[in-house]
Amino acid sequence: MKIILSTLSIFITYVLFAQTNPKISFAYETFDFGDIKILEDYKNDTINLPIKFISKGDTLIAPFYFKNLGTSDLVISDVKPTCGCTITDFTKIVGVGQGSIINLKFVPVSIGPFYKSATVLTNDPDVPSIILRFQGNVIE
Repeated sequence: MKIILSTLSIFITYVLFAQTNPKISFAYETFDFGDIKILEDYKNDTINLPIKFISKGDTLIAPFYFKNLGTSDLVISDVKPTCGCTITDFTKIVGVGQGSIINLKFVPVSIGPFYKSATVLTNDPDVPSIILRFQGNVIE
């Protein structure tokens, strides 16, 4: 009888304390555009050069890839950029084992380095918030 009660006690403890949690895992948390040159009428092509060329008014997109490594749905409740010049695009619910992308979008308007960030709010109990950063340098 003691063995049955001990086993039952262990089982009940396991059931009560076993939790299912989401777990967010990013491929990287900082994205570097490097040097960028803005030209008046640049037509984007597929040539991969050390300096990126964009047309005036073009939007840069910093993609942040992540996966839910947990045992329940991951909820991205909000992505809060540090300034109004950054736009976000993201999926709110990511299933177990699924991946997604948070895109941070920015239109550079002045010469010089830029540093931007956004805070991601999640239901991951270990990582309820995480800061994603992107940077670059607009050259003449």
